[in-house]
Amino acid sequence: MAIIGMTLFKLLRRISGSNVMPGIVSVCVIVLYGMMTGLASSTCRAVIMMTVVVAAKIKGRSPDMMTSAGIACVIQAVADPYIVMDAGFQLSFAAVLGIAVVDPMLEKIVGHGGRLSALRINVSVTLTTTPLVVYYFYQFPLYSVVLNMVVVPFVSVLIFCSMAAIFFGMMPGVWGFASVTAQFLAMPVRYILAAYRALCELMCKLPEYSVNVGHVSVEMVAVYYVTLVVVLWLLCRIRQKNIERPTVRRAAVLAVFFAVTCVTYEYMAYDRNFRVVYMDVGQGDGILIRSGKGVNILIDGGSSDNSQVGEYVIVPVLRYYGAAHIDYAFVTHADSDHISGLKYILQTENTGIIIENIVLPLYGMQDDFEELKEAAGNAGVNILYMKKGDAMEVSAGGVDELFGRDMAKISLSFLYPGPETGINDINELSAVIRLDYQSHRMLFTGDLGEAGERYLLDEHADVRADVLKVGHHGSRYSSCVDFLDAVSPEFAVISAGADNRYGHPHTETLDRLEAHRVGVKSTIECGAVSVKIDRGGLKLEQYR
Repeated sequence: MAIIGMTLFKLLRRISGSNVMPGIVSVCVIVLYGMMTGLASSTCRAVIMMTVVVAAKIKGRSPDMMTSAGIACVIQAVADPYIVMDAGFQLSFAAVLGIAVVDPMLEKIVGHGGRLSALRINVSVTLTTTPLVVYYFYQFPLYSVVLNMVVVPFVSVLIFCSMAAIFFGMMPGVWGFASVTAQFLAMPVRYILAAYRALCELMCKLPEYSVNVGHVSVEMVAVYYVTLVVVLWLLCRIRQKNIERPTVRRAAVLAVFFAVTCVTYEYMAYDRNFRVVYMDVGQGDGILIRSGKGVNILIDGGSSDNSQVGEYVIVPVLRYYGAAHIDYAFVTHADSDHISGLKYILQTENTGIIIENIVLPLYGMQDDFEELKEAAGNAGVNILYMKKGDAMEVSAGGVDELFGRDMAKISLSFLYPGPETGINDINELSAVIRLDYQSHRMLFTGDLGEAGERYLLDEHADVRADVLKVGHHGSRYSSCVDFLDAVSPEFAVISAGADNRYGHPHTETLDRLEAHRVGVKSTIECGAVSVKIDRGGLKLEQYR
């Protein structure tokens, strides 16, 4: 906006010798350009600020960034009060504050200069936007400052060459040189964009290119900004040598104590305990088990009515809970509504999510897993197999595959399928996994139907559980009376999509659960369902 608006204004002013007409034309172009790009909250801010700056130029007054930013903030908030909660709105104004407030303070501390100025502004914007980036996206791009130092200087060249190429490209065809000129001007655009892509891909290959922090509290964001301002103010006063040393020491000690106390509180209050999250994936299944000991486990991850479930549901949930490293991803069966999100993670570069192992049922329809196996192989992910009678324990030292369980640890027991089920239906061969933690149990049944449930009962499998993940999204052909009698759950979670074409969950299943006095949580009504186990017992939370 600044490049286009101010360049056009200065050019027209030099031609006409006036401020009024160039100002009107520049504002109209800026507004139309903003409308063309969609008028996002950050674009609206830029349009209003540039309009104020041009108006100040017309009146012969010096524009002030904080004044124009304040006017933009008030206008946008009056037009739509909810916009103040928009991430783009907050990030946009945080960047402005970085340039208008933090950069002058840094200039007093480190001095000014041509090359130093660009780095200083870059650092200033990074300092003010980082807490919001972490708050909304749960991760921090470690090399962003370095990358911006290369990217930003070429933006002006990119814009001017693009506009010039468009201008000559619109000229009549009878002007033979116009087409050649347009193509010539477009070459720098092509190479700059190619260089941008290459640089981003290079950065993404560096270790820890994106640090997954997990969600932080609003209080922690506020503490960061207060600490930033106090520290910069102290450094400015020290640099100017107009403050007594004892005062500096007391203020510095107070600032450090305040920051350390708040960070320690945030660390202690940060949710790192055991948690099971039934993600709101729509018509499908996706379950995250966070051990609280640094081990993260997935059970399924897909959807049949959300084609972008991996990008917009599963990956953000994993980032939110600080679970960017998945030690084991279990797959109950190969239906797309259970694996589409996992395939996205395996087949897409730079998601920031790393899966170490994919665990598949040893028995069942292995041909259906071929596409998933190929994706795992291409991504360098190990493929393991589970069978009836296997168990896995999660301890403080990591994950060990064992037979048997220790109730003091998190234990995953594989109850089904075995080698001789006599069943050939893909849903009925869904893996059944039981989780034991402290004195509580959870049962995960995939799309298991009545035939598989009867087999488990005939084999006298220990299916008792406090929380049941209802099979097949609440289908009437799952969760039969005898199976519910054996499980005897206190709560049941149904993962299904709103208005799905199957009509899940069916009334018959809900009636059976009600008859057994089971508390039902459905992702249709509740959104994501989270289960915590602490000294107070089971606690179910919901998040939409």
